[in-house]
Amino acid sequence: MSGLLAFWVQKRFGKTELPNLLAFFSGSRFVPIVSSFFAIFLGVALFWVLASYPDWH
Repeated sequence: MSGLLAFWVQKRFGKTELPNLLAFFSGSRFVPIVSSFFAIFLGVALFWVLASYPDWH
């Protein structure tokens, strides 16, 4: 799932241009930053979804 998430983030944010002050983080350097935040949200969502199944094995 994390691989698919990283692929999606690369496709969506891979060419992002930031203002001059943050230009160092533009493009491919921006992808790991955004991926980490999306991974946190994905982990929380999966926790809540899987916690609703008490007999999950």
